[in-house]
Amino acid sequence: MISSRNKDFVTFVKYCIVGGSSFLVGLATFNISWLLLHQFPVCNALAYILSVINGFYLNRGWTFKDKRGRPMWEQASKFAAINIVGWAINTSIIAMLVAMAMSIHAHAHFASSVGSVFADLLSGRSKQHYSLLLLNAAGIVATGIVLVWNYLGNRHWSFKH
Repeated sequence: MISSRNKDFVTFVKYCIVGGSSFLVGLATFNISWLLLHQFPVCNALAYILSVINGFYLNRGWTFKDKRGRPMWEQASKFAAINIVGWAINTSIIAMLVAMAMSIHAHAHFASSVGSVFADLLSGRSKQHYSLLLLNAAGIVATGIVLVWNYLGNRHWSFKH
């Protein structure tokens, strides 16, 4: 018999595997759309939406398959809500990391840089100011942090009996 602690660990590992596949879907979508569109808000939103769809179906079908007692639309709406908050946290972390890198590079004041970077990211002016490598690096760090929020929210709310 598997203990509750071991079952939670297995569930988290499965969630991370699904998250890895969703991350790859999002990363590929972001980079391809960036090369075509050069608009951070559009590219980021498209990447996030496709990765969330991938994550929902894989998590519902594999990670939390024993928690499918609720209607799919109910779980999907909760999953979307958790991920919308996760997107806001993710974008904020990206803005902070990019601002930190830019303030170190340009010897600028960090606090004023965060607002400026956030506005650039949301308005689409980011193509002119930030390298794709910097945006990807910040995105990887942000994703690792947001993973915890998304896991806890989805485990205890979206896929709760």
